[in-house]
Amino acid sequence: MCILEAVAASCMQSLITRKMESLSVSVLVAMLSLVAGSPIPDDPNRLISFAVTTEAPTTPLADVHQNLSSVCQSMLPSHNNSLPQNSDAPYKVSASPVKVARGGQVTVELAGLDDVQFRGLFVQARNGNDEPVGRFLSSDDKHVTLTNCGKGTNNAVSYISYDPISQFSFRWLAPEEATTVRFRATVVKSFSEFWFGVESGPVVVED
Repeated sequence: MCILEAVAASCMQSLITRKMESLSVSVLVAMLSLVAGSPIPDDPNRLISFAVTTEAPTTPLADVHQNLSSVCQSMLPSHNNSLPQNSDAPYKVSASPVKVARGGQVTVELAGLDDVQFRGLFVQARNGNDEPVGRFLSSDDKHVTLTNCGKGTNNAVSYISYDPISQFSFRWLAPEEATTVRFRATVVKSFSEFWFGVESGPVVVED
């Protein structure tokens, strides 16, 4: 019995030592990155968030979605001090049809060029006054959340997931007044890499 207890204690001590060594390496990499003026390597397990917070999100998906309305105007994720990329977005937003009757349905698709993947989206249909209009339809996908922005209902939609994808589509209902909209998206590839203001061509809501 004593021998078994000694072996178990030795194994536990070895496991703790390995964990501490792994943690030390991670901390060292982060410190060296900061000293060199380089960004800390991205962690693929850091959850995308469009909530107002200064901390990296660690809560379940349902909790992260609770504050989505806070980004209705900016459409920017809350990822510490990360800024949008200045390069051309490797994504495109398309809508079909491009002419629709009032209250009619439009399918909005976001896809990566050359199958570039993403982990987060925030999409609105903006009119000529830069206001979100119309409403998105619900989805069975657990990663999709509808948000009420301003006085509207379900006029913004998000997709947030740990697992990257290269294409996703939403359904949108046009408002009951004639207008022209463009679908505007913020696309998040990783926690510190995202593109803002990715837009579709014009969609005309006819009388």
